Amino acid sequence: MFVKAAISLTFLATVCCALRLKRDTRWNDGTVEGSEEPWKVPPPPPPGCARVECADIKCLAPLELKRTPEQCCPVCKGPFEMDNSYDSPFLVEPHAQAHENCINVRCFAMPWCVEENGLKTKFSPGDCCESCVKA
Repeated sequence: MFVKAAISLTFLATVCCALRLKRDTRWNDGTVEGSEEPWKVPPPPPPGCARVECADIKCLAPLELKRTPEQCCPVCKGPFEMDNSYDSPFLVEPHAQAHENCINVRCFAMPWCVEENGLKTKFSPGDCCESCVKA
């Protein structure tokens, strides 16, 4: 029975890892399958990120997928570092009830998200920013 369970777990791990590798195959020469672009090994995530599942996001140029050592998941960042002095009417701070892990997150203002358009803003626990939903 133990051998059968061990074989099943080994098979499951092999299938799981093979599927994960197929999604984004990174070669030892520093390239991603189908791309000439080099990749860098990201820093290991913090210990609290063990059960966090990150979204599979793609960034449009000039944004790049980056993760700092204190972040669980990577985000799209521009070629410049945005500091607190950056001022834009379209960037707002995270929601007042956002989790403490929403440090350095900037949310988008949604002036079009109003009842006249059949929309409203909504905050869901666990999110950093408000979302625009049907009213």
